[in-house]
Amino acid sequence: RYIDGVPDTWWLVDLGPAHTLSPTHYTIRHDASEDFVRSWVLQGSLDGLSWTDLRKHINDRSIKKPAQYASWPVIGSAAQAAYRMFRLLLLGPTASRERPYNFPLTYIELYGVVVVSFDNIAIQTMTRKDKDFNL
Repeated sequence: RYIDGVPDTWWLVDLGPAHTLSPTHYTIRHDASEDFVRSWVLQGSLDGLSWTDLRKHINDRSIKKPAQYASWPVIGSAAQAAYRMFRLLLLGPTASRERPYNFPLTYIELYGVVVVSFDNIAIQTMTRKDKDFNL
């Protein structure tokens, strides 16, 4: 949906105040509908107010079947930073004529370096699709 001409359909993942993630890749899985998402952006934030674009998709046709999943790398200087919150923001209509601003999603997976903070002590963990690594 759009509010005052601005896209406003999104999903949000909040890792909580003690966790941040420097993303390297992400995966989404579409739901069982044929309302395939085409244009969206993955964004990161520390406070939920200021958002940084991490990976933008315009007319992306990677998702073609119900329940399909796809993965993408997160590259560039913005991907080097750590974020507490991640948002998938719909930028344009889906393939659906009935619900063009519905963002159908079964799940999102985020991969990268996780930092857990406990009162001035930080522990880093690297996550990948096939393994978890403690650093």
